[in-house]
Formats: sequence, C-alpha cells, structure tokens
Amino acid sequence: MSLVFFDTETTGLDSDPYARLCQLAYKTGDDMFNELFKPPVEIGLGAMAVHHITEAMVKDRPAFKDTEHHSTVKDMFSKKSNIAVAHNAKFDIEMLRREEVEVKSFICTQIVAQNMLKDQGVKVFKLQSLRYYFNLELPDAKAHDAAGDVMVLEAVFNKLFEVAEEKNKKWAADKGKKAWTKTQLLARFVDMSMTPIQPTLMMPFGKHSGTLLSELVNVDRRYCEWLVGN
Repeated sequence: MSLVFFDTETTGLDSDPYARLCQLAYKTGDDMFNELFKPPVEIGLGAMAVHHITEAMVKDRPAFKDTEHHSTVKDMFSKKSNIAVAHNAKFDIEMLRREEVEVKSFICTQIVAQNMLKDQGVKVFKLQSLRYYFNLELPDAKAHDAAGDVMVLEAVFNKLFEVAEEKNKKWAADKGKKAWTKTQLLARFVDMSMTPIQPTLMMPFGKHSGTLLSELVNVDRRYCEWLVGN
C-alpha cells in the first residue's frame, strides 16, 4: 500500500455545490507536488478570505484538466493500492470528482481521529486543532495552504497511527492475541473511513461540535434535517 497525502483549495466553501479546485498539493514518499490552476468559476470572497488565493494569482494558470498533472493524478488514484489520505476527505475527493478524477481507496484523518481520540477528551477534530493537540512543530506549514496542510496532514496521520498501534498492542495483550501488522492497521483505517459514521461518534463541526450523533436528533432535529438535505 502506498499513501498519497493530498489537499485542495477551492473557489467556494464546503456548502458551495459549484466549488472547483484552484490549488492541489500531494505528497508521495519524499516527493511533494503543489500547483495553482485556473478554475472554471470565479473564486468566492469567502474562499479567498480562507486561503488567500486571488483571481490575479490564477489568471495566467492553465486549467487542471488541460495539464499533464490531470492524467497523472487520475492514474494514481485509480489504483486501489494507492491510498488517498486527506482531512475531511469526502470534500477533497468530491473536488477531484468534479475534475473527473475518481478516488478508489482513501483514509480520512478526521474520521480516524474521532475513533482514536474519542476516549481522550478531544472534542474538536479540525486539522489545525489536531496539529496543536499533538504539539507538532511545523514552522513551514502555513494553514489553509494546500502544501502547508499536506505537511500537517502527514504529521497528524503519523501521530494517529502511533495511537492506533498503542491501542492495538494493549488490546492484543489483554486478549492474549497477536497484534495487527501495520498493513492490517492501514486496512482498518481505510475501512473506518469508507463506511458510514457510527452514531457513537461525536459531531465533528458546527454549533453542535462534540455532541454525540445519537443524541443530536433530540437536541436539534431541524439541524439534523438540514444536514441530511445538504
């Protein structure tokens, strides 16, 4: 299994059904790729306020689909042996899908963190929050920049994997069984990420962040209906 850590910056926020990719960064092994692209729609002011990519910065850039990078990324993610790793992965995967790139196998560090850290009092699972929870010193990693986020993403993933290994060793010792291999743990991360969120997990974002999903419908039913509708 090969891990591909990736992140996108887009023309719109999470709720924008027309948002498109304007920056893509990914890292495989020691190789980092990071490029700006001209999107087919204008960059919204809300998005600019987050990632600071302006129309002037992309006006002379090619569209992602018109570059050799498109076919490279498409081929890379078409293989199940290449596991895409992203935070809030479904958003970034949807951005790639809008560029006709399908991701076959992925790990979402947000979902993994919810599972691994739910018994440690962690209630906020944003990437930058986890960066500081794990006390990660990454002076060159700028927040809300695709390349910077990839650097944080890889570091957070490594910490989560360490937590998973420790939990697995303890479980194996308690049960008198053999601990899982790294490949088996990675497969568990994939399974965890690609199956529906369990009701025993906490709401990862918004005004009800930290509320158990099983309790959320009783706390704010209208909000649940809005979530389902969107």
